[in-house]
Amino acid sequence: MDIKSLNLDGSVDEIAEQLFKQMIGPIFDHLAKTDPELAVEFGYCIAGNGIACYMNSLKDVSKAEKLIIDSTKSMAADIKRHRNKVC
Repeated sequence: MDIKSLNLDGSVDEIAEQLFKQMIGPIFDHLAKTDPELAVEFGYCIAGNGIACYMNSLKDVSKAEKLIIDSTKSMAADIKRHRNKVC
């Protein structure tokens, strides 16, 4: 893939958002249209690789593990609340 179109300036949040909007999101959307199960697997792989990269870069893996678990629980709760409001 060509990353020349990505602007790697800005905050890490801005760079990550750009990466998802320009690369990961479109790939996921394409897969979801052609093979929804493959899209879910792709999303899981992207998440897993991101978590592994993050945890491997820190000295205190236990602290990172707790942060990932807490963040995951918080995201799941937000998604559940959002889905309940929509339905």
